[in-house]
Amino acid sequence: MEKSTILSELTVFGDSVKDNPLSEWRTFENYVCNILKPKYQNVQEQVSIGTKVNGRKHIIDVYVPKPRILVSVKLQNTGGTAEEKVAYEMFTLQRACDKYGYSRAYLVLGGDAWTIKKDLYEISDLYPQVTILEYEDDKNLSLI
Repeated sequence: MEKSTILSELTVFGDSVKDNPLSEWRTFENYVCNILKPKYQNVQEQVSIGTKVNGRKHIIDVYVPKPRILVSVKLQNTGGTAEEKVAYEMFTLQRACDKYGYSRAYLVLGGDAWTIKKDLYEISDLYPQVTILEYEDDKNLSLI
């Protein structure tokens, strides 16, 4: 088996990626990280990128050091609060770009239970450096 095939099937922690990347949020996060690894060097998960408004550490799901890209991953497979948190996430991502000089931020949405996508896209107009991507529409994350 080729080395690149082996790496694509492992998380950054060396664990096997489950068959369904949308089975749970941590699996989806690892999957997104693995998609980006062939495109960029030193892709990292769960990195402190500064502080939030409340003074607490801002931990980003996936960080691409060059060209300083932030990636937040949200999974919504059932009704719940993930989609209600997206507007605040866009705000914190834009703030991190403004305050700490990150070049861009992406919010990758996965799952089929999103009910307010139209509203989220309207809200995203307020945050020029934050882009919403739907995993199901671009499974290679080619826009990142």
